[in-house]
Amino acid sequence: MGRFQGEAILNALRNSVAFQTGLLSDLAEAVVFIEGIGRDKISDLTTNIIRNPLVAYTKEQCTLHGVPLQNVAGAPSWNPPQARWESRYVELPMIGDKPVVLVPKYSVRRRLSLESQEFYNHHMINFLKAEYEESPGLARVFRSGRRRVYKKDVKERHPFVKDELAQFVIAHLEVLERYKQLKSAQGALGNRDFEEDFDERAFAQALKDRLRQVASGNAAASEYHSIMTGILTFAFYPDLIYPVKEREIHTGRKRVDIVFTNAAQDGFFHRMHTSAETRSSHIFIECKNYSYDVGNPELDQLGGRFGHQLPQSMELKERPEAATTT
Repeated sequence: MGRFQGEAILNALRNSVAFQTGLLSDLAEAVVFIEGIGRDKISDLTTNIIRNPLVAYTKEQCTLHGVPLQNVAGAPSWNPPQARWESRYVELPMIGDKPVVLVPKYSVRRRLSLESQEFYNHHMINFLKAEYEESPGLARVFRSGRRRVYKKDVKERHPFVKDELAQFVIAHLEVLERYKQLKSAQGALGNRDFEEDFDERAFAQALKDRLRQVASGNAAASEYHSIMTGILTFAFYPDLIYPVKEREIHTGRKRVDIVFTNAAQDGFFHRMHTSAETRSSHIFIECKNYSYDVGNPELDQLGGRFGHQLPQSMELKERPEAATTT
């Protein structure tokens, strides 16, 4: 973002009613209340601010899937602890001569969660229409005595101006909160949102066929872990996301075969996440491709994984909640 464009956005923020009154509390709300800020600008701003986590996510996903990386000069990234922009070399995959940053599937949306026109047309105007129906003014009275208010009349009295949207929300904050709740309830996109012709049965059969090709025993353990990462991601997305294969614990002396981030919004895994007895923010998966029954060493290992506390040395980093497509 150049200096001219940056100053224009800064001035738009400073001069907006939403900013001056303290109404603006979230970057996503800027698209509703700030003139000159639309979906593309919010996307650009967000990507610039979270570039470091996205780069870390990209590197880990490429490592998981065996995608080659190159050391390239990265775009300026925000450093939260130092509160400054920094440029550094990063490892990224390349398409031609251009570096690529991946975005977690779990976080992708076709449209912004909040949109000014949608809020104006379907929430603000509908709310005002209902209010006018209960009072004289805009209501048209028919011979039968029935009163009716038309949306076009409400829009003429309350035209689309972002500062006016902010003034409305200041007086009726519950309307914005209801709108945000409805949008957040939509959740992550599904497989068919990314590929309309996606055939779950055919994909599941392909995974079953691939699994049968994996030999039993320690020699094929890593291959088995990889195919199970794909199978479990397919089976449990978007409840379980961001698989990390062979995650080291106890300063590298032990490994967990697969660790998923628990992003469930309802159901079993959500209860496990919110229950005071478990608080399962991560789900451990142990993979055994044995041709014989597990014995005491394996049972002891599994028992150690089911404790209430994560190993202190696991050092789970903060990452964008994400999913892997395999």
